[in-house]
Amino acid sequence: LMQMILYQMTTDGNMDFDHLYDVSPWCRHAAFSNQEMPSVGDRRIVKTHDEYDDLKSIKKGKFIFVIRDCLDAIASFHEHLKDYNNRSVNFMELSDRKMKNWFEYTTKWAQNENNLPIMYVHYEDLIADKKAVIASMADFLGIELGDDVLTRVLDRTSFEVMKSHEAKFGEQPENWKV
Repeated sequence: LMQMILYQMTTDGNMDFDHLYDVSPWCRHAAFSNQEMPSVGDRRIVKTHDEYDDLKSIKKGKFIFVIRDCLDAIASFHEHLKDYNNRSVNFMELSDRKMKNWFEYTTKWAQNENNLPIMYVHYEDLIADKKAVIASMADFLGIELGDDVLTRVLDRTSFEVMKSHEAKFGEQPENWKV
């Protein structure tokens, strides 16, 4: 969702890409598979789940860190694993393993010891009031959103539109798999 919001905010909204990773790659997967990191105009939108320490020395760009309730994040990850590669994954075992990881990961990003330019977005706030969060993101990124662009961003990031184009947002395409 965040990738699509940023893509819609920073481009003309063209939906001609085959998969969102073609315009907003998951950087670790791109590096491992030797994929080119595309630019969208003078900006680059990159998805990562990397640790703060791996990215703390970046000097250029801005970060939007999405924080999701720990148990919701684990439940979502559980469903993701079941859908894509492990139908028998046990929720309790997964939660025991992932809860500590979530707290350590999130704490490092929240402490932001190198004072990176980070905007923190709570997933629940994004879902509850997407328009307000997008307006705050535009301000943080220095993007002027006219009413027409804001309307397009809201429409194209709606559950209904993204579900109708699921192939563009679902499982990563074969050419992006490691």
